[in-house]
Amino acid sequence: MGKDRRSAEARERRQRAQRTRRAIARSRRSTGTVQPTPQAISRPEQPSETKPNGDKSPPHKVDRRAVELYKRAVNANHDEELSIISKITDGSCKAGSCEWGTLWGGVDPAHLCPSVSRIRQTLDASTERLLQLPSIAKLHEWIELSREEQGVRGDVWESIIPVLKDEALRVREELRQLFGVTEPESEACEIQARLLEALLQATNTDPLLVEDTELLRSIYEHGGVPTGIDSEVPFSPIWPEINKDAEDPECELSYFSGDAWRNYKSAEELNDSVIEYLNKEVAQQHMVRLGPSEIPEGATPCRIAAVEKKSKPGSQASGIRVIDDLRRNMVNSKVDKMRNTTQLPGVLTTAFIVNRIRSHWEKKGRQSKVVCIERDISGAFRHIPLLEWEQRYFVNRLRAPVSEPGDEHVWYMHLRLPFGLRSSPVLWVRTYAGVVRLAKRIFCSADDPEGMQLYIDDSGYFTVKEVAVRRLISLLLLDETLGFMNAYPKIRVGERPHLLGFEWDLSEPSVGLPLEKRDRLLSEIDILLSSHASTGKVEIARVKSLAGKLSWLCHVCRALRPCLTNVYATMASADTLRKQYPYMKHIPLAKAAIPDLEIFRTAIAYGDAGTSENNGGYLSRIPATFLIGYSLDEDFDVDRVTVCVSDACCTGIAGTVITGGRAYWFMMQLPDPLNSPLSDLIQPANAVKWSHRDMAPLELLACYCCCLLAPNDRPAIFLCDNKACVDSLNALSCKSPRMKAVMLQISRAWRYGRGLRAFHLDSKSNWLADDLSRMHSPQQAREYMKGSTMTEVDMALLLQSLPR
Repeated sequence: MGKDRRSAEARERRQRAQRTRRAIARSRRSTGTVQPTPQAISRPEQPSETKPNGDKSPPHKVDRRAVELYKRAVNANHDEELSIISKITDGSCKAGSCEWGTLWGGVDPAHLCPSVSRIRQTLDASTERLLQLPSIAKLHEWIELSREEQGVRGDVWESIIPVLKDEALRVREELRQLFGVTEPESEACEIQARLLEALLQATNTDPLLVEDTELLRSIYEHGGVPTGIDSEVPFSPIWPEINKDAEDPECELSYFSGDAWRNYKSAEELNDSVIEYLNKEVAQQHMVRLGPSEIPEGATPCRIAAVEKKSKPGSQASGIRVIDDLRRNMVNSKVDKMRNTTQLPGVLTTAFIVNRIRSHWEKKGRQSKVVCIERDISGAFRHIPLLEWEQRYFVNRLRAPVSEPGDEHVWYMHLRLPFGLRSSPVLWVRTYAGVVRLAKRIFCSADDPEGMQLYIDDSGYFTVKEVAVRRLISLLLLDETLGFMNAYPKIRVGERPHLLGFEWDLSEPSVGLPLEKRDRLLSEIDILLSSHASTGKVEIARVKSLAGKLSWLCHVCRALRPCLTNVYATMASADTLRKQYPYMKHIPLAKAAIPDLEIFRTAIAYGDAGTSENNGGYLSRIPATFLIGYSLDEDFDVDRVTVCVSDACCTGIAGTVITGGRAYWFMMQLPDPLNSPLSDLIQPANAVKWSHRDMAPLELLACYCCCLLAPNDRPAIFLCDNKACVDSLNALSCKSPRMKAVMLQISRAWRYGRGLRAFHLDSKSNWLADDLSRMHSPQQAREYMKGSTMTEVDMALLLQSLPR
């Protein structure tokens, strides 16, 4: 009997190990998409006990509790997602005032406001006429091209732009008559400020929303907008308030110090090209050339730099970019009469819009392709005129060209918002955001939800491919009608837009690094590590540049944020030393930053882009749902999310995982630290026995085991009764050195991009994992779970993947 019992126990151990390996392999096998599959909870591979067919006895208390905890986790996640949505914006106003329309449970404003219907009818009729033209019909073929091919075929717009402008003039007059706009517009710019104000007021269906039209009124009443230097920028409640920055300590310049003021070397070397550029600005009435006697009193010269632009496929000659340095001449420090700032959209906004549109079409049973219409306003800031009495702060002086003998210098003055002025982005966004709010009311609130986001001068409009050309023409027509010029060669339509620097794949949807950015990041990390290895020092400028790019990367890769700490520590040391040694250019790299940079390098470089094995590594394809959590629909399928519950005490560790229609449990007893294999992973606070001071690291170990069982194509929700563990999981970092090592392994198990959220569960509610962790033996735990449908896995085998 003894031999038979030993054989049975050995067979059971082998089966348990096989089940564990299969569970780990299944979790690592990414499906390539995070879309739900309609299936009920399937039967586990090896349940604790199988009930006879037709058994209608009540479910096991363990199964009931697992379902209750799953629902509790989902409800907590739902509340958290509601909180997140309330804090994001699409860039058209601050989060609290953002209109999501039918994307987020709203109604079509046309049902409440006849003006919306009238504008739609006008634009729809004009769009329909334009779509019949052969030149515009070509766009149906153009949108089928890849993003790169669309850039090469930028000439498709040459025959479209004239007919769009002609139709826009007709629409403009029709709308002016419909809404009683009889007064003429300002001659200082092309913006139809009176018309835009009238349309915004007529389509506003929210009685609590005060439309931001003060800047529009300033344009048509005073011929420009205040910059916040001499005249105060009007306050708007739909934008957040600004926190005033400290004044720049550098000396102020004036016209009288102009003889000692030289432009940057780049502008001096490209002097003729810069003058040619400024003369074009004069021709477009964005600037004016001044004679020696026309320089206004109090004029402030601005030092400029010139950068040669990279030529892009489908675009004309590269040209140059002229930058006004309004910080060092103290003009920016004078901008103290502005109370508002902007709130820009982030990756969460894109993820939210795309997921809501996809969810809508899934419910309708249609597999429509979601595409993004990318547009860029040409010379955005140069649309907005300056108040005449504030133009004197924006003056450029250059060496006279050889073709103009007699004058030593030439002077130019800005008439429109310059690039480099502190208030320019705010003034531009507040003005053009009115067009975005209007476009959302007209287009995004139809029966089928659509979405739009604005990032300063770049906009993305999300719709389905069937109506993409129609919507593109309508958007362009609205902009032309209101006096805003699009950069037509930069327009792109497709499933793989580049937004906020990231490459999105709307067919999944997922987000990742464009290949050129991935290679550039790898190169910069290698240069930094190589410099440190050879000289022991690195360039301060390179550290700061790389830190900014890695910080940008962490917007979609939250698990890598803790690795920035030591890089920022190096930057802080450099700033401190530069106060004493202003010309210092190199600094030793913090020792702790080296392994962190290696982690970044591994995460970025893992795998070859485009291989079937990993599709380009950790960061090439992160599901968009990881950024904001799963769909907020209450009727989602059971395999959309993984729920993990864990517990640790002085005598054992346990956890349960419910994922993909399967449920697992594990437990491990804790012998004294001298005989425990966990002592190699976590240094115990007491060498004789485990204590309450070890609970948080031990709980993290349980979470790590759960991560290995959680599929890598969906987010995970954790419930545990240790507050320190919950905080560490949500922050993806911790101060405890013992917990940091485990957190790093959790990050690796999550592939550095896993969507994760943790919630605190009181000890009384955590009785299932709590009971398992306090069992006197594994056999007692198996008896306890007997009759449930949960599968046991081997925790010791899970922990073997942790480095000792």
